[in-house]
Amino acid sequence: MGVTYIPFLYYNYVKGTWVRYMADLHRQYGPAVRIGPNHIGLDGVVGWPEVHGHRPPGEEEFSKKRGHAFQGDHASLTGAPTIDHRRMRRHFSNAFSRASLAQQETVLVHHVDLLVQCLAQPASLGLPVDMVDWFNFATFDIIGDLTVSESFGCLKNNGYHPWIHSIFSSIRGVALNRFFGYFPFLKAAVKMSGLSSDIKTDSQVRNYSREMVQARMRYGERKVDERNDIVSWMLKDGLKGEKVMSEQEILTTTPVLMVAGSETTATALSGLWFYLLQDPEKYQTVVNEVRTAFTSEKSITFQSTERLVYLNACIAEILRVYPPAAETPLRVSPGGRVAGRYIPPKTLISTYPWATFRNPAHFLEPDSFIPERWLPPDDSRFDARFSYDNRNVYKPFGYGPRDCIGRNLAYAEIRLIAARLMYEFDHELLPGQEQWHHLQRVFVVWEKGPLYIKMKKRSA
Repeated sequence: MGVTYIPFLYYNYVKGTWVRYMADLHRQYGPAVRIGPNHIGLDGVVGWPEVHGHRPPGEEEFSKKRGHAFQGDHASLTGAPTIDHRRMRRHFSNAFSRASLAQQETVLVHHVDLLVQCLAQPASLGLPVDMVDWFNFATFDIIGDLTVSESFGCLKNNGYHPWIHSIFSSIRGVALNRFFGYFPFLKAAVKMSGLSSDIKTDSQVRNYSREMVQARMRYGERKVDERNDIVSWMLKDGLKGEKVMSEQEILTTTPVLMVAGSETTATALSGLWFYLLQDPEKYQTVVNEVRTAFTSEKSITFQSTERLVYLNACIAEILRVYPPAAETPLRVSPGGRVAGRYIPPKTLISTYPWATFRNPAHFLEPDSFIPERWLPPDDSRFDARFSYDNRNVYKPFGYGPRDCIGRNLAYAEIRLIAARLMYEFDHELLPGQEQWHHLQRVFVVWEKGPLYIKMKKRSA
Protein backbone atom coordinates (compact mmCIF):
# COMPACT_ATOMS: atom_id res chain seq x y z
CA MET A 1 0.00 0.00 0.00
CA GLY A 2 0.98 3.63 -0.41
CA VAL A 3 3.13 3.42 -3.54
CA THR A 4 0.46 5.26 -5.52
CA TYR A 5 -2.41 7.47 -4.38
CA ILE A 6 -4.82 6.29 -7.07
CA PRO A 7 -6.49 3.43 -5.12
CA PHE A 8 -7.29 5.68 -2.16
CA LEU A 9 -8.57 8.55 -4.30
CA TYR A 10 -10.72 6.33 -6.48
CA TYR A 11 -12.25 4.12 -3.80
CA ASN A 12 -12.76 6.99 -1.35
CA TYR A 13 -14.04 9.78 -3.58
CA VAL A 14 -15.54 7.95 -6.56
CA LYS A 15 -16.63 4.52 -5.32
CA GLY A 16 -17.27 5.45 -1.68
CA THR A 17 -16.04 2.12 -0.30
CA TRP A 18 -12.70 3.08 1.23
CA VAL A 19 -13.75 3.23 4.90
CA ARG A 20 -14.82 -0.41 4.77
CA TYR A 21 -11.52 -1.35 3.18
CA MET A 22 -9.64 0.42 5.99
CA ALA A 23 -11.19 -1.96 8.52
CA ASP A 24 -9.60 -4.86 6.65
CA LEU A 25 -6.25 -3.06 6.40
CA HIS A 26 -6.06 -2.36 10.13
CA ARG A 27 -6.94 -5.95 10.95
CA GLN A 28 -4.17 -7.12 8.65
CA TYR A 29 -1.41 -4.54 9.15
CA GLY A 30 -2.08 -2.89 12.51
CA PRO A 31 -3.09 0.59 13.73
CA ALA A 32 -0.97 2.62 11.27
CA VAL A 33 -1.20 1.97 7.51
CA ARG A 34 0.36 3.93 4.69
CA ILE A 35 -2.45 4.59 2.20
CA GLY A 36 -0.64 6.98 -0.12
CA PRO A 37 2.84 8.32 -0.79
CA ASN A 38 2.20 11.10 1.74
CA HIS A 39 -0.83 9.80 3.64
CA ILE A 40 -1.26 7.58 6.71
CA GLY A 41 -4.47 5.93 7.93
CA LEU A 42 -4.78 5.44 11.69
CA ASP A 43 -6.87 3.34 14.00
CA GLY A 44 -8.31 5.44 16.83
CA VAL A 45 -6.17 3.66 19.42
CA VAL A 46 -3.32 5.74 18.00
CA GLY A 47 -5.13 8.54 16.19
CA TRP A 48 -7.23 9.84 19.07
CA PRO A 49 -4.50 10.44 21.69
CA GLU A 50 -1.53 11.14 19.41
CA VAL A 51 -3.10 13.22 16.62
CA HIS A 52 -6.47 14.55 17.81
CA GLY A 53 -5.73 15.00 21.50
CA HIS A 54 -4.45 18.08 23.29
CA ARG A 55 -0.80 18.73 22.52
CA PRO A 56 1.83 19.21 25.24
CA PRO A 57 2.92 22.83 25.82
CA GLY A 58 5.13 24.04 23.00
CA GLU A 59 4.09 21.33 20.53
CA GLU A 60 2.22 22.31 17.39
CA GLU A 61 -1.25 20.93 16.67
CA PHE A 62 -1.92 18.44 13.89
CA SER A 63 -3.89 21.00 11.90
CA LYS A 64 -6.78 20.56 9.50
CA LYS A 65 -5.94 20.51 5.78
CA ARG A 66 -6.90 23.90 4.42
CA GLY A 67 -9.52 23.74 1.68
CA HIS A 68 -10.17 20.03 2.17
CA ALA A 69 -13.85 20.37 3.14
CA PHE A 70 -14.53 23.26 0.74
CA GLN A 71 -12.82 26.37 -0.52
CA GLY A 72 -12.66 28.90 2.29
CA ASP A 73 -13.18 26.35 5.07
CA HIS A 74 -10.37 27.97 7.06
CA ALA A 75 -12.89 30.69 8.01
CA SER A 76 -15.23 28.16 9.63
CA LEU A 77 -15.13 26.74 13.13
CA THR A 78 -14.40 23.26 11.79
CA GLY A 79 -11.51 24.24 9.55
CA ALA A 80 -9.99 27.26 11.29
CA PRO A 81 -6.33 27.39 12.35
CA THR A 82 -5.69 26.64 16.01
CA ILE A 83 -5.85 30.19 17.41
CA ASP A 84 -8.97 31.14 15.42
CA HIS A 85 -10.68 27.87 16.27
CA ARG A 86 -10.04 28.38 19.97
CA ARG A 87 -11.41 31.95 19.80
CA MET A 88 -14.59 30.97 17.95
CA ARG A 89 -15.33 27.87 19.98
CA ARG A 90 -14.87 29.67 23.27
CA HIS A 91 -17.16 32.46 22.05
CA PHE A 92 -20.30 30.48 21.22
CA SER A 93 -19.83 27.06 22.82
CA ASN A 94 -22.41 28.08 25.44
CA ALA A 95 -25.03 27.75 22.71
CA PHE A 96 -24.54 23.99 22.99
CA SER A 97 -24.30 23.74 26.76
CA ARG A 98 -26.81 21.62 28.66
CA ALA A 99 -28.28 24.77 30.20
CA SER A 100 -28.84 26.42 26.82
CA LEU A 101 -30.33 23.26 25.36
CA ALA A 102 -32.75 23.07 28.28
CA GLN A 103 -34.00 26.52 27.27
CA GLN A 104 -34.48 25.27 23.71
CA GLU A 105 -36.32 22.09 24.68
CA THR A 106 -39.72 23.49 23.73
CA VAL A 107 -38.43 24.03 20.18
CA LEU A 108 -37.45 20.39 19.83
CA VAL A 109 -40.66 19.16 21.45
CA HIS A 110 -42.70 21.24 18.98
CA HIS A 111 -41.03 19.61 15.99
CA VAL A 112 -41.23 16.12 17.49
CA ASP A 113 -44.96 16.68 18.11
CA LEU A 114 -45.29 17.63 14.45
CA LEU A 115 -43.33 14.54 13.38
CA VAL A 116 -45.72 12.32 15.36
CA GLN A 117 -48.73 14.08 13.80
CA CYS A 118 -47.32 13.60 10.30
CA LEU A 119 -46.69 9.89 10.84
CA ALA A 120 -50.09 9.26 12.41
CA GLN A 121 -51.94 9.37 9.07
CA PRO A 122 -49.90 6.74 7.17
CA ALA A 123 -49.88 4.68 10.37
CA SER A 124 -53.68 4.72 10.52
CA LEU A 125 -53.88 3.67 6.85
CA GLY A 126 -51.24 0.96 7.13
CA LEU A 127 -49.02 2.70 4.59
CA PRO A 128 -45.22 2.26 4.62
CA VAL A 129 -43.04 5.31 5.23
CA ASP A 130 -39.40 6.01 4.42
CA MET A 131 -37.90 6.78 7.81
CA VAL A 132 -34.71 8.17 6.28
CA ASP A 133 -36.79 10.98 4.80
CA TRP A 134 -38.82 11.58 7.94
CA PHE A 135 -35.80 11.66 10.21
CA ASN A 136 -34.16 14.13 7.83
CA PHE A 137 -37.30 16.27 7.77
CA ALA A 138 -37.37 16.45 11.56
CA THR A 139 -33.67 17.02 12.21
CA PHE A 140 -33.27 19.69 9.52
CA ASP A 141 -36.37 21.53 10.74
CA ILE A 142 -35.00 21.42 14.28
CA ILE A 143 -31.51 22.65 13.40
CA GLY A 144 -32.92 25.44 11.23
CA ASP A 145 -35.04 26.65 14.12
CA LEU A 146 -32.20 26.36 16.62
CA THR A 147 -29.65 28.07 14.36
CA VAL A 148 -31.49 30.87 12.54
CA SER A 149 -34.90 30.78 14.26
CA GLU A 150 -36.53 29.52 11.09
CA SER A 151 -37.65 25.98 10.32
CA PHE A 152 -37.17 24.64 6.80
CA GLY A 153 -40.81 23.53 6.79
CA CYS A 154 -40.06 19.95 5.78
CA LEU A 155 -42.52 18.41 8.24
CA LYS A 156 -45.21 20.98 7.49
CA ASN A 157 -44.88 20.43 3.74
CA ASN A 158 -44.14 16.69 3.87
CA GLY A 159 -41.07 17.16 1.70
CA TYR A 160 -37.53 18.44 1.42
CA HIS A 161 -36.74 22.13 1.26
CA PRO A 162 -34.86 22.74 -2.03
CA TRP A 163 -31.67 23.65 -0.13
CA ILE A 164 -31.74 20.40 1.82
CA HIS A 165 -32.50 18.33 -1.27
CA SER A 166 -29.46 19.88 -2.95
CA ILE A 167 -27.21 19.16 0.02
CA PHE A 168 -27.11 15.44 -0.64
CA SER A 169 -25.96 15.97 -4.22
CA SER A 170 -23.51 18.61 -3.06
CA ILE A 171 -21.91 16.17 -0.62
CA ARG A 172 -21.13 13.89 -3.55
CA GLY A 173 -19.84 16.97 -5.35
CA VAL A 174 -17.41 17.68 -2.52
CA ALA A 175 -16.00 14.17 -2.86
CA LEU A 176 -15.68 14.47 -6.63
CA ASN A 177 -14.01 17.86 -6.33
CA ARG A 178 -11.41 16.31 -4.06
CA PHE A 179 -10.75 13.57 -6.60
CA PHE A 180 -10.45 15.94 -9.56
CA GLY A 181 -8.25 18.23 -7.52
CA TYR A 182 -5.58 15.59 -8.11
CA PHE A 183 -6.58 14.98 -11.74
CA PRO A 184 -7.78 18.34 -13.10
CA PHE A 185 -7.29 17.19 -16.69
CA LEU A 186 -10.20 14.77 -16.21
CA LYS A 187 -12.71 17.47 -15.33
CA ALA A 188 -13.46 18.21 -18.97
CA ALA A 189 -14.44 14.60 -19.55
CA VAL A 190 -16.74 14.69 -16.54
CA LYS A 191 -18.86 17.39 -18.16
CA MET A 192 -20.07 14.71 -20.56
CA SER A 193 -21.31 12.55 -17.65
CA GLY A 194 -23.97 12.99 -15.00
CA LEU A 195 -21.34 13.60 -12.33
CA SER A 196 -20.83 17.23 -13.33
CA SER A 197 -24.24 18.17 -11.93
CA ASP A 198 -23.13 17.04 -8.46
CA ILE A 199 -20.09 19.31 -8.62
CA LYS A 200 -22.20 22.27 -9.78
CA THR A 201 -24.72 21.67 -7.00
CA ASP A 202 -21.95 21.97 -4.40
CA SER A 203 -21.39 25.58 -5.45
CA GLN A 204 -25.11 26.36 -5.57
CA VAL A 205 -25.64 25.08 -2.04
CA ARG A 206 -22.88 27.29 -0.66
CA ASN A 207 -24.34 30.35 -2.42
CA TYR A 208 -27.83 29.73 -1.04
CA SER A 209 -26.40 29.08 2.42
CA ARG A 210 -24.67 32.44 2.36
CA GLU A 211 -27.89 34.25 1.41
CA MET A 212 -29.86 32.46 4.13
CA VAL A 213 -27.40 33.36 6.89
CA GLN A 214 -27.07 36.95 5.67
CA ALA A 215 -30.84 37.31 5.95
CA ARG A 216 -30.69 36.12 9.57
CA MET A 217 -27.75 38.39 10.41
CA ARG A 218 -29.72 41.46 9.37
CA TYR A 219 -31.89 40.98 12.46
CA GLY A 220 -28.82 41.14 14.72
CA GLU A 221 -28.84 39.80 18.27
CA ARG A 222 -32.12 38.69 19.77
CA LYS A 223 -33.66 40.85 22.48
CA VAL A 224 -33.34 39.72 26.08
CA ASP A 225 -36.95 38.49 26.20
CA GLU A 226 -36.58 36.47 23.00
CA ARG A 227 -35.03 33.09 22.42
CA ASN A 228 -31.32 33.03 21.59
CA ASP A 229 -30.62 31.03 18.46
CA ILE A 230 -27.09 29.86 17.64
CA VAL A 231 -26.38 32.80 15.31
CA SER A 232 -27.27 35.21 18.11
CA TRP A 233 -24.46 33.69 20.18
CA MET A 234 -22.05 34.22 17.28
CA LEU A 235 -23.12 37.86 16.95
CA LYS A 236 -22.51 38.68 20.60
CA ASP A 237 -19.75 41.15 21.37
CA GLY A 238 -16.76 40.28 23.52
CA LEU A 239 -16.20 41.51 27.07
CA LYS A 240 -14.69 44.75 25.77
CA GLY A 241 -17.45 45.37 23.23
CA GLU A 242 -15.41 44.06 20.32
CA LYS A 243 -16.69 41.79 17.55
CA VAL A 244 -15.38 38.29 18.28
CA MET A 245 -16.46 36.60 15.06
CA SER A 246 -16.23 38.26 11.66
CA GLU A 247 -19.10 38.26 9.20
CA GLN A 248 -17.22 35.81 6.99
CA GLU A 249 -16.66 33.43 9.89
CA ILE A 250 -20.36 33.47 10.75
CA LEU A 251 -21.40 33.01 7.11
CA THR A 252 -19.02 30.08 6.72
CA THR A 253 -19.61 28.38 10.06
CA THR A 254 -23.40 28.47 10.23
CA PRO A 255 -24.21 26.23 7.23
CA VAL A 256 -21.59 23.72 8.38
CA LEU A 257 -23.26 23.51 11.79
CA MET A 258 -26.68 23.16 10.18
CA VAL A 259 -25.65 20.19 8.06
CA ALA A 260 -23.49 18.56 10.73
CA GLY A 261 -26.22 19.02 13.32
CA SER A 262 -28.97 17.40 11.27
CA GLU A 263 -27.80 14.83 8.73
CA THR A 264 -25.66 12.96 11.25
CA THR A 265 -28.50 12.79 13.78
CA ALA A 266 -30.88 11.52 11.09
CA THR A 267 -28.28 8.90 10.15
CA ALA A 268 -28.02 7.66 13.73
CA LEU A 269 -31.80 7.44 14.06
CA SER A 270 -32.15 5.62 10.73
CA GLY A 271 -29.48 3.14 11.77
CA LEU A 272 -31.11 2.66 15.17
CA TRP A 273 -34.43 1.76 13.54
CA PHE A 274 -32.77 -0.60 11.05
CA TYR A 275 -30.77 -2.56 13.62
CA LEU A 276 -33.50 -2.70 16.28
CA LEU A 277 -36.20 -3.85 13.89
CA GLN A 278 -34.00 -6.68 12.67
CA ASP A 279 -33.95 -8.04 16.22
CA PRO A 280 -37.50 -8.31 17.61
CA GLU A 281 -36.27 -9.11 21.11
CA LYS A 282 -34.09 -6.00 21.38
CA TYR A 283 -36.80 -3.86 19.80
CA GLN A 284 -39.38 -5.09 22.29
CA THR A 285 -37.00 -4.46 25.18
CA VAL A 286 -36.72 -0.79 24.17
CA VAL A 287 -40.47 -0.46 23.65
CA ASN A 288 -41.23 -1.99 27.03
CA GLU A 289 -38.72 0.28 28.76
CA VAL A 290 -40.18 3.42 27.17
CA ARG A 291 -43.83 2.53 27.74
CA THR A 292 -43.22 1.47 31.31
CA ALA A 293 -41.29 4.65 32.13
CA PHE A 294 -43.88 7.12 30.82
CA THR A 295 -47.61 7.52 31.36
CA SER A 296 -48.04 10.25 28.73
CA GLU A 297 -46.06 11.90 25.95
CA LYS A 298 -45.77 15.05 28.09
CA SER A 299 -43.46 13.23 30.50
CA ILE A 300 -40.97 12.39 27.73
CA THR A 301 -38.32 15.09 28.12
CA PHE A 302 -34.59 15.66 27.79
CA GLN A 303 -34.09 14.85 31.46
CA SER A 304 -36.42 11.86 31.74
CA THR A 305 -35.01 10.09 28.66
CA GLU A 306 -31.52 10.20 30.14
CA ARG A 307 -32.72 7.55 32.61
CA LEU A 308 -33.69 5.02 29.91
CA VAL A 309 -30.83 2.59 30.43
CA TYR A 310 -31.49 0.20 27.56
CA LEU A 311 -32.39 2.91 25.02
CA ASN A 312 -29.16 4.73 25.85
CA ALA A 313 -27.23 1.47 25.44
CA CYS A 314 -28.82 1.06 22.00
CA ILE A 315 -27.83 4.60 21.05
CA ALA A 316 -24.25 3.98 22.17
CA GLU A 317 -24.15 0.78 20.14
CA ILE A 318 -25.58 2.32 16.96
CA LEU A 319 -22.91 5.03 17.13
CA ARG A 320 -20.35 2.21 17.25
CA VAL A 321 -21.60 -0.06 14.45
CA TYR A 322 -22.85 2.83 12.30
CA PRO A 323 -20.93 6.00 13.23
CA PRO A 324 -22.44 8.94 11.29
CA ALA A 325 -18.88 10.24 10.80
CA ALA A 326 -17.22 7.14 9.36
CA GLU A 327 -13.98 9.03 8.74
CA THR A 328 -12.48 12.16 10.27
CA PRO A 329 -11.36 15.24 8.33
CA LEU A 330 -7.74 15.18 7.23
CA ARG A 331 -5.04 16.31 9.62
CA VAL A 332 -1.58 17.51 8.63
CA SER A 333 1.52 16.50 10.56
CA PRO A 334 3.65 19.37 11.90
CA GLY A 335 6.51 16.88 12.20
CA GLY A 336 6.31 14.53 15.16
CA ARG A 337 6.07 10.97 16.37
CA VAL A 338 2.95 8.90 15.75
CA ALA A 339 2.67 5.19 16.52
CA GLY A 340 6.33 5.17 17.52
CA ARG A 341 7.59 6.60 14.24
CA TYR A 342 8.56 10.08 13.13
CA ILE A 343 6.01 11.51 10.69
CA PRO A 344 7.52 14.26 8.50
CA PRO A 345 5.85 17.67 8.20
CA LYS A 346 2.95 17.99 5.73
CA THR A 347 2.15 14.27 5.86
CA LEU A 348 -1.63 13.74 5.66
CA ILE A 349 -3.29 11.71 8.42
CA SER A 350 -6.76 10.17 8.54
CA THR A 351 -8.38 8.47 11.52
CA TYR A 352 -11.24 6.07 10.82
CA PRO A 353 -13.94 5.60 13.51
CA TRP A 354 -15.67 2.93 11.41
CA ALA A 355 -12.52 0.82 11.18
CA THR A 356 -11.67 1.47 14.84
CA PHE A 357 -15.08 0.47 16.16
CA ARG A 358 -15.17 -2.67 13.98
CA ASN A 359 -11.73 -3.85 15.05
CA PRO A 360 -11.80 -7.16 17.02
CA ALA A 361 -8.70 -5.94 18.85
CA HIS A 362 -10.99 -3.45 20.61
CA PHE A 363 -14.47 -4.99 20.69
CA LEU A 364 -15.75 -8.52 21.10
CA GLU A 365 -18.04 -9.49 18.21
CA PRO A 366 -17.38 -6.10 16.60
CA ASP A 367 -19.68 -6.57 13.60
CA SER A 368 -22.75 -7.42 15.69
CA PHE A 369 -25.28 -5.00 17.16
CA ILE A 370 -25.17 -5.84 20.88
CA PRO A 371 -26.43 -2.97 23.10
CA GLU A 372 -25.88 -5.10 26.20
CA ARG A 373 -22.15 -4.35 26.01
CA TRP A 374 -22.93 -0.78 27.18
CA LEU A 375 -25.11 -1.69 30.16
CA PRO A 376 -23.80 -1.07 33.69
CA PRO A 377 -22.02 -4.11 35.16
CA ASP A 378 -24.66 -4.36 37.88
CA ASP A 379 -27.45 -4.72 35.30
CA SER A 380 -28.65 -8.33 35.09
CA ARG A 381 -28.59 -8.12 31.29
CA PHE A 382 -24.91 -7.18 31.15
CA ASP A 383 -22.66 -9.85 29.64
CA ALA A 384 -19.30 -10.02 31.41
CA ARG A 385 -17.62 -11.05 28.15
CA PHE A 386 -17.77 -7.40 27.10
CA SER A 387 -15.88 -6.21 30.17
CA TYR A 388 -12.73 -6.38 28.11
CA ASP A 389 -13.95 -4.10 25.31
CA ASN A 390 -11.57 -1.17 24.87
CA ARG A 391 -13.94 1.72 25.50
CA ASN A 392 -11.06 4.20 25.35
CA VAL A 393 -11.18 4.05 21.53
CA TYR A 394 -14.92 4.73 21.42
CA LYS A 395 -15.10 8.38 20.30
CA PRO A 396 -18.17 8.75 18.02
CA PHE A 397 -18.02 12.54 18.35
CA GLY A 398 -14.29 12.83 17.85
CA TYR A 399 -11.70 13.67 20.46
CA GLY A 400 -9.65 16.56 21.73
CA PRO A 401 -10.04 20.31 21.31
CA ARG A 402 -11.84 19.86 17.97
CA ASP A 403 -14.38 17.26 19.03
CA CYS A 404 -18.02 17.77 18.02
CA ILE A 405 -19.44 20.90 19.61
CA GLY A 406 -22.99 19.59 19.16
CA ARG A 407 -22.61 16.39 21.15
CA ASN A 408 -25.13 17.33 23.87
CA LEU A 409 -27.69 18.35 21.25
CA ALA A 410 -27.27 15.12 19.30
CA TYR A 411 -27.79 12.87 22.31
CA ALA A 412 -30.80 14.87 23.54
CA GLU A 413 -32.40 14.88 20.10
CA ILE A 414 -31.88 11.17 19.42
CA ARG A 415 -33.25 10.20 22.82
CA LEU A 416 -36.30 12.46 22.52
CA ILE A 417 -37.27 11.40 19.00
CA ALA A 418 -36.63 7.70 19.62
CA ALA A 419 -38.59 7.64 22.88
CA ARG A 420 -41.57 9.53 21.45
CA LEU A 421 -41.87 7.32 18.38
CA MET A 422 -41.46 4.12 20.39
CA TYR A 423 -44.10 5.39 22.81
CA GLU A 424 -46.61 6.34 20.12
CA PHE A 425 -46.24 3.63 17.46
CA ASP A 426 -45.51 -0.02 16.81
CA HIS A 427 -42.91 -0.47 14.05
CA GLU A 428 -42.18 -3.16 11.48
CA LEU A 429 -39.31 -3.30 8.99
CA LEU A 430 -40.62 -4.25 5.55
CA PRO A 431 -38.92 -7.36 4.08
CA GLY A 432 -36.16 -7.21 1.48
CA GLN A 433 -34.08 -4.53 3.24
CA GLU A 434 -31.63 -6.76 5.08
CA GLN A 435 -28.67 -5.26 3.15
CA TRP A 436 -29.68 -1.63 3.74
CA HIS A 437 -26.53 -0.76 5.67
CA HIS A 438 -24.17 -3.17 3.95
CA LEU A 439 -24.83 -1.61 0.53
CA GLN A 440 -24.23 1.98 1.62
CA ARG A 441 -21.28 3.99 0.38
CA VAL A 442 -19.52 6.82 2.17
CA PHE A 443 -19.00 10.22 0.53
CA VAL A 444 -18.13 12.28 3.60
CA VAL A 445 -21.41 10.90 5.06
CA TRP A 446 -23.30 7.65 4.48
CA GLU A 447 -25.20 7.52 1.19
CA LYS A 448 -28.45 6.07 2.48
CA GLY A 449 -31.22 4.46 0.48
CA PRO A 450 -34.85 4.47 1.63
CA LEU A 451 -35.71 2.59 4.81
CA TYR A 452 -39.33 1.50 4.59
CA ILE A 453 -41.15 0.97 7.87
CA LYS A 454 -44.78 0.06 8.49
CA MET A 455 -46.17 1.76 11.57
CA LYS A 456 -49.40 1.58 13.49
CA LYS A 457 -50.71 3.22 16.62
CA ARG A 458 -49.33 1.36 19.63
CA SER A 459 -51.19 -1.65 20.86
CA ALA A 460 -52.56 -1.57 24.38
